[in-house]
Amino acid sequence: MKINRENIRPAIIDQQLFSFLNNLRGFRHIVRHSYDYDLNFGQMQLVADDIEKNHEALVIKINEFIKFIHAEIKKIETHK
Repeated sequence: MKINRENIRPAIIDQQLFSFLNNLRGFRHIVRHSYDYDLNFGQMQLVADDIEKNHEALVIKINEFIKFIHAEIKKIETHK
């Protein structure tokens, strides 16, 4: 998702969003698979703050990718 595939697709997310999503994935993994892991409010607040900080940028990047897909579909349809 973070790598530009020339002549295939652009990068969907940048390094900053990749790092955010990777950290979120790690947090989710710990919560789901560590039965003896005690969550604390401070840690959850940091994760929530990170989500709030990065949500809009992620939505923008996903919408840009959707526009790219629509443009590619139009190209295919015009070549039929």
